[in-house]
Parts: sequence; C-alpha cells; structure tokens
Amino acid sequence: LCGLNILRQMEELISITAKQNSPRGQNLMNLKLPQKDYYRKCPWKEHKHAETGKIYFYNSDTKESTWTEPEDFTKIKEEIKKLEEKEAQADNSEKEDEEKDTEKKEESEGEEIVYETKEDAKNAFKQLLKDKSVPSTATWEHAMKQISTDKRYNAIPKLNEKKQAFNAYKTQKAKEEKEEERQAAKEAKEKLYEYLISHPHMNSNLLYRKAHETLESHKEWSVVPERDRKDVFEDAIFFLSKKEKKEETELRAKQKEELAILLEDVKEISYKTTWADAQEVLSSYKPFKNNILFENIDKEDMLVVFMEHIKALELDFEDEKQKK
Repeated sequence: LCGLNILRQMEELISITAKQNSPRGQNLMNLKLPQKDYYRKCPWKEHKHAETGKIYFYNSDTKESTWTEPEDFTKIKEEIKKLEEKEAQADNSEKEDEEKDTEKKEESEGEEIVYETKEDAKNAFKQLLKDKSVPSTATWEHAMKQISTDKRYNAIPKLNEKKQAFNAYKTQKAKEEKEEERQAAKEAKEKLYEYLISHPHMNSNLLYRKAHETLESHKEWSVVPERDRKDVFEDAIFFLSKKEKKEETELRAKQKEELAILLEDVKEISYKTTWADAQEVLSSYKPFKNNILFENIDKEDMLVVFMEHIKALELDFEDEKQKK
C-alpha cells in the first residue's frame, strides 16, 4: 500500500506463500513489483503522530500534511485491495484443486472393495471402462494405461477373466457407438430437411446440382453424406411441390373471390358488356390495377368470374323488366 505498514503486511504474505513451490507462489512474487511501484509513485505517506498517536498523511513532494486521507492515497489502497482479492481467489482455487487431488488419491489407494458376486465384480470392472471412456477400438494395452490405477481394476483378480470382461465390454460398446452414429445421422438428416423446406431459395423446380452449388458450404448440408443428402433433397422437393400447389390453389380462390366483389362496384360493366370490353375497363380501373393480389391472376379465372357476374346482371335485368 501507499502506507509503509500496509506494504510490509503485503510483502510478508507474499514471501510466505512464494516459498511454496507452486504456481500460486510464483503469481504472488509477480505481484510484489506493482505493489512496490504503487508505493514509490505515491508522494503521500502514512505516519503516526508522536504525541497523540493519531494517523496523519505527509506529501514528500509538496511538503503538505493532512489529517484527512488524500484521494490519491485512497485510490491506491483500492487498487491494492483488488490485488489482495485476486490472490485470495487464487489461493482458494489451489486449495480446492489440492482437495480434489487428495480425494482422487485416497480413492485409488483405499481399501480393496469386496464384491458379493462374481457378476458384481465384472459389472464394476466394465463400469470402470465406461467411466474412463475406453472406446470399442481400444487395445488391452491402451486400456491398461487408463484403468490400472483405479481400485476397481482389481475387481477381477485373474488376467484372462479381465480380458474376457474387456472384450465383452468392447462388443457392447461397439453396438452403442453404432447406435449413437445412427441416431446422429438421423438427427442430421432431420435438421437438413427442416433447413431445406424453410430456406428462402428453395422451390420445387430447383435442381440438386444448383442446390449443391448454393449450399455446399453450409453445415446442415455438408454433414450429411451425399447419398442420404439426395434422398433428403428429394423429400424436401416433394413437400415444397405440394405446399406450392396448395398455396396456388388458395391464392386463386382468393383472387376470384376478391374480383367478384370488385366487379360489383364497376358501373361501366353491365349485362351487355363483352369480355373484351370488360378487360379494357378493368385495365384502367384503379382498384383493380393497383391491387397486388391481381398482378398474376389467371385469365381463365377472370373469365369465369366475369361470366358469373354477367349472368347475375342478366337475372337482375329480367327481374326489373318483369316488375315494370
């Protein structure tokens, strides 16, 4: 700290810890230098009054003294406090690591476990292999390096029985790994399918070659083998084709419905109006011309709606005629 007494306390803490042959001690040794720098750079020093014993502060540069703790002095104390907290955290972390190491050592060096049955012993040995993540392709020599220090290694006393249990484990592990691979492949295909049917550039007319050029750098596409990828692509195209047809049918129905409502308001069209004249009227009729719903309306659908409208107008005309 800026005060001599605080600095001495810090240096004593550091020197004690640094004696330990550990990274923690080395870290504290590194922290000594910035603390000394703080002390040298700070012109304020903490002193005790000879008569009253009260703490006061003296600035060696300006020759100024004050009973109130200077702001610069306070700031440096806060910096050193942060260093102390950092060191305390490192110390706690080291203690936790040491406790874990001790627990592991005690576990491996503890008393031999006695199993009630031979089957229990085999299961314990296989569980050891599983806990150490020994793969199905591992050799006995490779597995030995991973499991020999665990007390469960001695669950099966005879070497040939150990190897039998090891081979049985490998067979089961191979089945599990194959199932995991199958499940992962299935999930990858499902993700690709969802990705394709929701991709903005996908449509039912897109060729596989063009899709590959666009999507080959995408993870969802690349992780699936090509044979499976083509199957998923075809399924997506089939789905999109059905979806597009449904959307087209719904759009055409909506267009016809809206056109029928619009014709009711077009006074220029009567029961005598021809289809050719009606098209000319509609082409300049703003509610029709400016409605994006009618941009790609099918001409045959328009004709059907027009004919139904004319038929209704003719019936209205005949009714009026009879009333008169």
